[in-house]
Amino acid sequence: MYLLAFFALALALSVVTKESGHAMVYGLALFFALAYVLQLFGMILGGVAAGDPPQRPEMPAWTDADGRTHISGDIAVLKAYEEECDRYDAEMKTYQNKMQFVTDTVNLFSPMVNYYAVAWTVVDPSDLSPDDATSRIWRGIAALVAFTSVFFAAAYGKFMRMDVR
Repeated sequence: MYLLAFFALALALSVVTKESGHAMVYGLALFFALAYVLQLFGMILGGVAAGDPPQRPEMPAWTDADGRTHISGDIAVLKAYEEECDRYDAEMKTYQNKMQFVTDTVNLFSPMVNYYAVAWTVVDPSDLSPDDATSRIWRGIAALVAFTSVFFAAAYGKFMRMDVR
């Protein structure tokens, strides 16, 4: 499926461009962009969409003149710190989920990411539940099929409109 996706892209480019040399150059540029630049763009966009990460709460401790760190022994202060840490963990999880959602959405357009998702899940599914593994495999396959279909359809549509003499 991975190779078929880029074959469909190359086919669409060869039908759209007038010269085969231009199609090859455009194809290589798009291959590089889809394989590498899109992943980087997804991570950057995910960071922008998620905003600034939450700030970790300040630990109730101090350092004495000898350079030793002491933690406050006051139970109320430690409880408040623990509550702040729980709130921080919840905010950090929300932040990471937002960032992951945007990154995953952008990466759906990358055949390389989809291929790796399918291949690594099939090779080593040990860290995922069977439902999660199945979901990841089918999502990657569906994205590869959609990518391939779009470019085959574009090539077919353009070819049917060409005046071949």
